[in-house]
Amino acid sequence: MLRKMGTNYLTEEGVLVYQAEYARAENFPSVHHAPSQEIVRMELDELISAMMDEKTKVLQVGLVDAVGTVEGGIELLTYSPISSEAAMRGDHHPISLLTTGGLFALPLEERKPLGQIKKASRKVYQRFCDLVRALSPSYGAITIEYPLECPEDLRIDSRSLAFRDFFMSDSFLGSSSMRKIEDLFKGAHQEKIGDGLYISSSKFMNPKGRSLPPIYSQKASTRVAELIASRRK
Repeated sequence: MLRKMGTNYLTEEGVLVYQAEYARAENFPSVHHAPSQEIVRMELDELISAMMDEKTKVLQVGLVDAVGTVEGGIELLTYSPISSEAAMRGDHHPISLLTTGGLFALPLEERKPLGQIKKASRKVYQRFCDLVRALSPSYGAITIEYPLECPEDLRIDSRSLAFRDFFMSDSFLGSSSMRKIEDLFKGAHQEKIGDGLYISSSKFMNPKGRSLPPIYSQKASTRVAELIASRRK
């Protein structure tokens, strides 16, 4: 699917995999906790086959132009870490598409020209929306140096900063909770995508440049996490 969007797979970088009798069924906190791992050079058709193999768990894949914030920059498709408790309870790893975020992470006085930030932001926003439409996730988020937590981890600690520029599925959370989220983020960008809503409180992550004060959006993020945590399994 990413390939259809113009993404190139880095064959020469190899693929990080874990191989065992029931590799795909095993769960662990992060890719680094896999009992064993190795980098295997694969052609694209071999990678597709490996992803269907019960004895192989693909942990990390190198890509180019998956998001494209930096032209030709290497990006990673991988699993986000979850806690040991969440892994033992059988929760799933969020899937992460990691790209260069230096344009957004630097202090204002050290950032690149505004035009570069806007161009990169549009790419991030557009690719995120494309992926949501294609994959129909339960929820997802655009974050900078902050991981998106799984539901079990949000039940353990709901103080999350992940839900400031995010998508939430109506079928996952339910109409009542979705209305609460809409009210929480009045003044932010709200956009219907698929069966849910994309909400952005950062001016660079939405086409209309809407934003909320950081302190408020952080509190609202925690409230979204609480709604996910309270959802019945």
